[in-house]
Amino acid sequence: LETVHVESVLSLCEKQVGKTICLPYGIIAESRYTDISLYCSMDNTKSRSVRKIEPITVAIPGRTQIPGEAQKAGLGKWLVTEVFPYEKNKEIPKSDCIKWFDYDKIENAVQIRNRKEGDYICINAAGGNKKLKDYFIDLKIPKRLRDEKLLVADGSHIMWIFGDGDRISEKYKVDKTTKRVLLMKLIDLEDNNDDR
Repeated sequence: LETVHVESVLSLCEKQVGKTICLPYGIIAESRYTDISLYCSMDNTKSRSVRKIEPITVAIPGRTQIPGEAQKAGLGKWLVTEVFPYEKNKEIPKSDCIKWFDYDKIENAVQIRNRKEGDYICINAAGGNKKLKDYFIDLKIPKRLRDEKLLVADGSHIMWIFGDGDRISEKYKVDKTTKRVLLMKLIDLEDNNDDR
């Protein structure tokens, strides 16, 4: 690496978010919201091939494996679901890996997938929707990582975004009109031998 490369990287500070510069040895410099990220282009390609998945229909009730490196060994992450009647005023547990949804508000087969054109999420109780792209921009998620995010989707409506505070859509939240709850629990069999 030479002075000209260092100067090129520093020039990214003045450029639009997402701009990249190719450096020797397959290194890529990318302008992000608060910094500049350096990564190996080969590692980035590998990461994308691992994280980009074909849509998987969630077994309700049941257990659905989430693709990942440990899948071949029968380990890795699973999404466990169950449906049960909602008891009014029952306290909903607060957890990043357990979510409750109003089952009767779901309109399509629930899928685990990456984002696609037209996806949106309901961001407030008044029913205000936001395009998923805009939501990710607001969270300052780098462009190259947005396609790798895993989502639980009801058609184009995103129910749950894994990671990033584990946001769920306001539309599916349990309320006083809820009759049946869909419980989704994310488990990691490498850390937890829960066979339920």
